[in-house]
Amino acid sequence: MFDTPVGNFTLFQSLDFGNCYTLESNLFIARRPGPMNGLQMILQVEKFEQEENFLDGSGVRLVIHEPGTLPFPEEEGFTLSPGYETSIGMKMVALSRSKPPYGNCSEGESFYQTYGVHYTMSGFRFLSDIGGTLGLFLGASILSFVELVQLMIIRRQLQDVKQGSEETVEEFADIVLEMTTDGYPDTPGDYRQTVAIDASVRGCYNKQATMDKNPFTLDLAT
Repeated sequence: MFDTPVGNFTLFQSLDFGNCYTLESNLFIARRPGPMNGLQMILQVEKFEQEENFLDGSGVRLVIHEPGTLPFPEEEGFTLSPGYETSIGMKMVALSRSKPPYGNCSEGESFYQTYGVHYTMSGFRFLSDIGGTLGLFLGASILSFVELVQLMIIRRQLQDVKQGSEETVEEFADIVLEMTTDGYPDTPGDYRQTVAIDASVRGCYNKQATMDKNPFTLDLAT
């Protein structure tokens, strides 16, 4: 449609829908209810110019949001089919926070004192939005490559842990019992002996075992 802002339309790029346009102006104020007192628009979809390889369908994605807020057409709004007339009825709900003595609400002054963060509505874009709609044509995005590299690193770490954890807890318990059989006392009472296991050959380091006589338990800690 427009390469630059035209009139009251502002360009906004969406990851899933490409170029979107926001209409925001103080001139469009409906002072009376009814279909004849609202905003009427005629949109040219230009279906014949759409790329069939990149789009699953044709139509218009419409999002009605509060002025000054960031639209999310991927999660909000509804789809309008081309070739049809669509009427939309709206009802606004306004919230008024009553302060003492009428209520216990506030505008968020004490939110930072309670939680340590500011209560704000942040507008941010994901890493995959870098480059505009380039990811739509490539079928991937920067975020996809970053996640792929991260997945490869995690998989390599899991393989290293698996190779170094062939000895189970029961096998470590047998090793501790063999090392402490000769020095274990026969007298009753609570007796705790800590044995350090040098298991560097098995790929495990700083293994420590604790053995109790009454009750007879064996705990392994890393």
